[in-house]
Amino acid sequence: MQNVALYGVLPDVVHKGGDGKVVPRCRIKPLSAKHVVIEGRDIDVQTFLKVYRQRVHGLRFICDKNVRRSEFEGRVVLTLKIASSGEVENVQIKSTTIAENSPFSAINEDVKESVSHWKFPKTKNGATFSFPISFYGELPQPSMFDDSSSIKNK
Repeated sequence: MQNVALYGVLPDVVHKGGDGKVVPRCRIKPLSAKHVVIEGRDIDVQTFLKVYRQRVHGLRFICDKNVRRSEFEGRVVLTLKIASSGEVENVQIKSTTIAENSPFSAINEDVKESVSHWKFPKTKNGATFSFPISFYGELPQPSMFDDSSSIKNK
């Protein structure tokens, strides 16, 4: 049986590793306008959040590939300079709770690299944004689309 996604949204399903164990799934706490600091007004916070929300799945993928346990929690605060062309001119890690020598340290650079490829609308002067990305691990719950669920397909 195939899973069917309505409107392109596939529900969360239980992910299993090669050994058959349930693998934690990374989550990102929602970002709101009150958590975003702006320098320059050529790009408003709503436009920034629209691009962020379109790209947040890539950030979650970065966390998923680096985290294999549910008790993970980490926060990376980025400063992102956007040129008038809409391209990201510079990305800096302002602060992070993910230690350099931790097993998760690759998340910092992977996030920085990913964000450096984001595209924004063209503007007159560009803008600079500072914003947090807060990751946390969660064990997925079985769904009706998972074979291990108590709901069986007829």
